[in-house]
Amino acid sequence: MKKYYFTFGFGQKHEGGYHVIEAENSLTARAIMHERFGIKWASQYDSAEKAGVERWKLHEVKWPLEGEQNETSKPRKTPI
Repeated sequence: MKKYYFTFGFGQKHEGGYHVIEAENSLTARAIMHERFGIKWASQYDSAEKAGVERWKLHEVKWPLEGEQNETSKPRKTPI
């Protein structure tokens, strides 16, 4: 498993933040990010340095988001 870093862009809900996903490959990490945040994120990187975590003093956005009900954190309804 490898760590992938995703950043959030200007004007987005988590602006100035980054999110880390551990996955087998970049495509899987991207799919997980899409499940969690939809299209509301900016870029994907393979290191914190490339994402600019320290340089731009980005804050980590952890999952699940505190105090929020998300699509993937909601209880799933089973078919009848």
